[in-house]
Amino acid sequence: MGPEHELEKQEMWVRNPNLIKLDNLDTPVEALTKIRYKDPGAMSTIVHEGDRIKVEFRKQVKAVAPGQSAVFYDGNDLIGGGFIDK
Repeated sequence: MGPEHELEKQEMWVRNPNLIKLDNLDTPVEALTKIRYKDPGAMSTIVHEGDRIKVEFRKQVKAVAPGQSAVFYDGNDLIGGGFIDK
């Protein structure tokens, strides 16, 4: 992995969103966002902007990799997910 994979991020965008629990994310929603299969997740605020979801993490997260899946949870309930965008 190159150094670009080690950079910490606080914000990311998710493309091709698929919502399960909510009809829309027109207003900000607090969610646990997981960016890898075994990721414990990080608290974030998510909101739909255009055809993507903007994710703002409360704390810095590492290894945000475009093309990987991002999944959003409200407790044990799946809100939805999509693919991390560039």
